[in-house]
Amino acid sequence: MNINWKQLGKMVIRGVATACVGAVIDNVVGFTTPVDASKLNRVATKVGGYILSGMIGEKAGEYVDDQISTFFKTEEEVEDGKEQD
Repeated sequence: MNINWKQLGKMVIRGVATACVGAVIDNVVGFTTPVDASKLNRVATKVGGYILSGMIGEKAGEYVDDQISTFFKTEEEVEDGKEQD
């Protein structure tokens, strides 16, 4: 079995970035939800927080993936002698 370490690393880093962003969003939602909010409001806020966390986490994952791809592209160009100015 031949493991593509570059793809595996990208997948792990993207997963970590997405989870970290999700944790931050969850904390923000938790700290900004009023203590005396009704049960319905707390449920709606939590559900909205999950949706928002998923959306922002996905974008963060895409960003990290793009940055890693750019790094490897640049690294390959340097190795090939096509150093960018």
